[in-house]
Amino acid sequence: MKKRSLKEKIKGIWGALKKASISKKLAVAGVLVALVLLISGWTIHAYYSDTLGRLESGSDGYDGSLSGQRDVPVDDEDYEDWARWDEEFDENIINIAVLGFDRDADREEEYVSFRSDTIMVCSLNFDKDEINLVSIPRDSYVDIYGAADYKDKINAAYTQGYLVPHGDDRHQSGLKTQLNTVRDFLGGIPLHYYVSLDMDGVEEIVDHVGGVEIEVELPIYTRGGRKVLEEGKQVLDGDGFLRYARYRMVGGDDGRAERQKKLLKTSFEQLREEISLNQVPDIYDSISDNMETNLDTDHIMALAYYGYRDIDASDIETHRFQGRSEMGYLHERDVGFVVIDEDARVELIKDVFGVEVDRRAELEPPQRPPYEEEVEKAVELIEGLPAPEDVDMNEHQDEIIEVREIVDKALEAGAPEDKIDDLKEFLLVEEKLQEEQQKQEEKRHTAIEEAEKAIDKLPDPGEIDPDDDEIREKVEIALEKVEKAFNHGASEEEIDGLDELHHAEKKLAIALAQQAVDNLLPLDELELDDNKEKVKPARALVDQAKDAGATREDNLEDELKKLEAAEARIEELQQEAVEDAKIFLEDKLTAPGEMTVDDYDEHEDEVNEARSLVEKAGGEDQLIEAELDELVQKLHDAESKLEELKEKKEEKEND
Repeated sequence: MKKRSLKEKIKGIWGALKKASISKKLAVAGVLVALVLLISGWTIHAYYSDTLGRLESGSDGYDGSLSGQRDVPVDDEDYEDWARWDEEFDENIINIAVLGFDRDADREEEYVSFRSDTIMVCSLNFDKDEINLVSIPRDSYVDIYGAADYKDKINAAYTQGYLVPHGDDRHQSGLKTQLNTVRDFLGGIPLHYYVSLDMDGVEEIVDHVGGVEIEVELPIYTRGGRKVLEEGKQVLDGDGFLRYARYRMVGGDDGRAERQKKLLKTSFEQLREEISLNQVPDIYDSISDNMETNLDTDHIMALAYYGYRDIDASDIETHRFQGRSEMGYLHERDVGFVVIDEDARVELIKDVFGVEVDRRAELEPPQRPPYEEEVEKAVELIEGLPAPEDVDMNEHQDEIIEVREIVDKALEAGAPEDKIDDLKEFLLVEEKLQEEQQKQEEKRHTAIEEAEKAIDKLPDPGEIDPDDDEIREKVEIALEKVEKAFNHGASEEEIDGLDELHHAEKKLAIALAQQAVDNLLPLDELELDDNKEKVKPARALVDQAKDAGATREDNLEDELKKLEAAEARIEELQQEAVEDAKIFLEDKLTAPGEMTVDDYDEHEDEVNEARSLVEKAGGEDQLIEAELDELVQKLHDAESKLEELKEKKEEKEND
């Protein structure tokens, strides 16, 4: 018996359908609902994904047959294999590209372009009466058709064609880019038809048909941890249908794929058995707003009737291209990709479509550029810099130099200048710093010159006389000028005559120290008041001489001995004064509780003498250091009591 062509088979199916006396409008609507739900059972997981939306109008040019007709906007001339496949591909196999676009009313208002986050090919083999649903992971890293070596996720193809259109119609350009990218991924096999879906109406459709009954194998939670579906057999409404199909918190993408496979077959069986035509008109209106295809109603009717009559759930095979997850870097951010296993890709295409395609080298996602870290750090540091007019060299020099080092590292690593935000602003800041540095350099040279001139005016070391005010002034001026040069960044090596200045400073300091020590009184004549007026100043001058480099060998031996003896005598006098204060506070100062108004004058004299002895001993700190805290407190209490008695005395006198 002669084998019937695909066209003849479809005609036969359509003829049988016409004889069934079913209202064409209702029948078309019914099978269209079935087709959408069949596909949506596999595709709605994209509902929650990135920024996407819907495709709009369909293609035209249908000539009335399925076999050999293709209105899908793909290009054969770009690849020789594509034209060959069009001629040689099995005429009993029809491939329908299915694109699921994520769109709802809110996203449509916010975003310009969209992504096809669900991509699959439905391959119908009429000889074998089987359907193969082949899913392409949306994150697959692929060459984007018509984009000059541009690579991205396969679900970005529509957006690329939409934003960089070939022609005036952005939508058609996006659709063409997406479908050609899919065809190229499949090695050029023909895509005879396409269906694009928006997910906006899926929930409403499921509710219209009364839900889908399925065994939910695990509790379903939101990302926030709220349970939305219990475990067990149940009828899922539209919301539950979406939540179950898109859930991947357990099992990841593989677990989600298994749940969708189960949902797909369950939906198919239930729709074949339970859909009621009186439900159809309202549902059809919803579908038509969320679906685009170049299949006309005759196509859909014939294919759907074929599916109802000749296909069971067991005839539907689901496939998914395998690959490994890998992080990459694209559009200046970290992105997760799927790197497709090429051997598995070639094998799957052969198993499903019956053709052998070339194995390609695996595409490795781009990685973060080596300069990216330096660029990010440079941008961050530049943001913290002052405006050019506010640059202060002393305050900002170090951070500006740090930014320059980071910028140089980024540029040396290959970073384009336009990758560094505000680089021009930084160059202005750097220029301002350089101006400030130039001014500082000029000040430094001027300060060095002034210091050297002051040093040149110094007398010879042998002429140093501590009693000569003019000589002392010259040394002091030279020291000030040198200090100023140091403050402007000069180094010791840059100032000529520093050795002469240090020598003069040392000679003058020694002479002044000797003079101060010589003026000290003999030990038996020293009093505590001399400590402040003579002993301490002498110690300061001796220390200054030491700082200038003087040692005991520099004619200071005798002076040091005399000074140390004077300091020891002052210490003895200090201890005696503390002891005198202690005795008076303990024995002679009346306790505050025993003071009376009648003896006010006597108490006043006691308190004043106690305070005088404490000050002579070196103040309260000296007594506290000698662990006489209680006596210090007694003095405080006595002074407070004396103030009370004074007020009472004045009141008594006024009376």
